[in-house]
Amino acid sequence: MTEGLFLINGDEPLTRLQPAEFEREDVFQALLARFPELLTDADFGEGEPRKWLLVTREAMVPAEADGSGRWSLDHLFLDQDGVPTLVEIKRASDTRLRREVVAQMLDYAANAVNYWKPEDIEKWLNQRCQQDGLESSNEALRTAFGIDQLGLETYWRTVRANLGSRRIRMIFVADRIERELEAIVAFLNEQMKDATVVALELAQFSNGTQRIVAPRIIGLTDQALASKRVTPAMASSVEDWLNNWITDDEYRQSFKWFVGQMQPAGMKPRIAGHSLALDLPTAVGELTPVYLKSDGKISVPFYMLKKSPAFKDEQARRKLLQTFEQAGFRSLRSNIDGEPSFPAPRLISDQSWQQLVEIIMYIIEELRGPDATAANKKEVPVLTVRS
Repeated sequence: MTEGLFLINGDEPLTRLQPAEFEREDVFQALLARFPELLTDADFGEGEPRKWLLVTREAMVPAEADGSGRWSLDHLFLDQDGVPTLVEIKRASDTRLRREVVAQMLDYAANAVNYWKPEDIEKWLNQRCQQDGLESSNEALRTAFGIDQLGLETYWRTVRANLGSRRIRMIFVADRIERELEAIVAFLNEQMKDATVVALELAQFSNGTQRIVAPRIIGLTDQALASKRVTPAMASSVEDWLNNWITDDEYRQSFKWFVGQMQPAGMKPRIAGHSLALDLPTAVGELTPVYLKSDGKISVPFYMLKKSPAFKDEQARRKLLQTFEQAGFRSLRSNIDGEPSFPAPRLISDQSWQQLVEIIMYIIEELRGPDATAANKKEVPVLTVRS
């Protein structure tokens, strides 16, 4: 750490500023909430400097769907690309700054991507604006990122897509980052493709009346930046997404076939960050029964299906999950309130694709509810179990 700084102000005598600790953690937290630019304008490997908007302090993180919140995150920010940024602040004197705070942050992140919704984040932003005597969240987004009224819906769709694809950012902030935390952060950031993990050292220097805060980003190693820069730019069309995000020819053909099967049933493909969403208009609004992932996986957002009367009941969602599992589509996160994902069949000739189409068609008819004719209404499909 730098021993001290010298301030030169015109012809005035040289002023020496000594390293100084923050008096209390809440003072440290308030400083970052007041000046989000202290998070630095680093591009984090994303091509342009980041801009920041504080959503809220003490963001509640639930451990289950619709839970009231088990943990409290210090700060939640958004950037201009709608990436949720989780920030935990600790003074260097806090002995929990290494292993414990890392485990804590990973708890927050794992549950946030499963249970946070854009509606929650927008609500928190509105509440924070009201408490601070500011304009609405719409005005805050316009001031921070230049988003006009027409761009608001697109922005919140992007937030949803980022949460769905686990594209988040985790930042550990302290007035001094020890080598042990540096090593942990660098390792995690190099291993994660979609999520970003960094530490931010905000060293403070003071002469009693004046002070300087010097930010230093840690964890943006060449290896981490290389792994995050290999992803192509945001796709402009479904064809563009299939051609540029799906590198495997077999998967590309299979995904294209699947989209072709879904469109006649009323499903509308939509670019959702790294994913391709298939949306369906229903009586309760537009829902997304299935996402195609750029990593060759398929996910089914049960948290969204439960908005429909057909799957509001827990037993109905459990039965649907069992149907997927019986067909061989097993997920590591078999959560009837989350978003189970599973590897897609690679070849079009794999009979599993036809089984998947039957299950999704069943979901479509259920979501349509009373609008579906009795002749078209489907029962839960009986499927052959894959070995």
